[in-house]
Amino acid sequence: MGYGGRIQSLNFAIRDTLPQMQDAAAENPNAEVLLRVVKFSNGASWHAANPVPVDQFNLVDLEASGAADMGKALQLVAEQLDQAVLPQRMLPPVLVLISCSKPSDDVDVGLRALMDQPWGRKAVRIAVAVGDEVDRSILQRFIGHPELEPLQANNAESLVRFIKWVSTAILRISTKGEKIMPKLPGGPLARRPLHFIWIADCSGSMGYGGKIQSLNNAIREALPHMQDAAAENPNAEVMVRAVKFSSGASWHMASPVPVEQFRWDDLEANGVTDMGKALQLVAEQLDPEFMPQRALPPVLVLISDGHPTDDINSGLRDLMAQPWGTKAVRIAIAIGDDAEKNVLQRFIGHPELEPLQANNAESLVKFIKWVSTAVLKSASSPASQAVNTNQSTNVPLPPVPDPDVQVDDVW
Repeated sequence: MGYGGRIQSLNFAIRDTLPQMQDAAAENPNAEVLLRVVKFSNGASWHAANPVPVDQFNLVDLEASGAADMGKALQLVAEQLDQAVLPQRMLPPVLVLISCSKPSDDVDVGLRALMDQPWGRKAVRIAVAVGDEVDRSILQRFIGHPELEPLQANNAESLVRFIKWVSTAILRISTKGEKIMPKLPGGPLARRPLHFIWIADCSGSMGYGGKIQSLNNAIREALPHMQDAAAENPNAEVMVRAVKFSSGASWHMASPVPVEQFRWDDLEANGVTDMGKALQLVAEQLDPEFMPQRALPPVLVLISDGHPTDDINSGLRDLMAQPWGTKAVRIAIAIGDDAEKNVLQRFIGHPELEPLQANNAESLVKFIKWVSTAVLKSASSPASQAVNTNQSTNVPLPPVPDPDVQVDDVW
């Protein structure tokens, strides 16, 4: 919690919301709101052990260090929810679990201890994930309700808003004994990342017939439309980057860049067609270590005009060995008639979706624009998160545009 000022933001968020929490509690004079705090790192302990009336509560700043012994923290809470300790006439307690990392101890023991207590099961359980490194599946188990997901705080502002929501809206319904969960402030705040990766052939053959210039122009021309498409879904954060391959493969733009800040640098053509190495590069970055669990399926767009000159099988195996590789929306564009369409078809991996055939600059522009807008919209929409075994792809794809290729105007 010490990285990026997270612990300071948490201290500030709790302290900033205390006056509003006190006002919310005062709205129901028949309920006495008592606060306390557990902290966990290397082990767990009570940071504020004795229940304190909300109007008398003052937060002593938390400090970040050590691991994340969440299981021990839940055991401590469970001990204090024992019916022998709590009065019978109390309202359901509110438990708010806040974490930025994966548990470092046996969280199953802590969860069992908590849920073995009747007051643990009756409690209103809220979880806040700070950043993308959190194991959200564990926070979801803590919550125990499929309709309520962990709150995703990716910056100080969203953390403050969530803490305020818990401290006021949740407190109000809890002190009244209501079970209807209030709406989040301003709708969902967490933006789910969607990684969009161009995988572009820059071999020498791409220099013939103006292919590489047409590809550069097509991507640059489609970029404003891509930015508009991404802006239509404010809950998805589209991150763009590019791999180029010729004699070897490298990141043309290595760091994921928000689409609204993305600028295209022209590719140049030379060398052979080491497509396998390009897929291996992409596979490395789709490792769950680098991809947040809450990400939307990535969009991978492979563009080539020739035959692979390296071990394409190894590249494909590495890509499909990654869970995010199999979940990805994989689109391939064949430039001209010399492209190895069988390999592109294997990359796509769905018999119902064939490689797009771009035989001139105009059709290439149309396909690049389609991928950058229509496919992007589908991938970032809520439908992309649904499991539908009848679909031929991981997300419902829109109809492919007619390339309108002229017979005498081809590569």
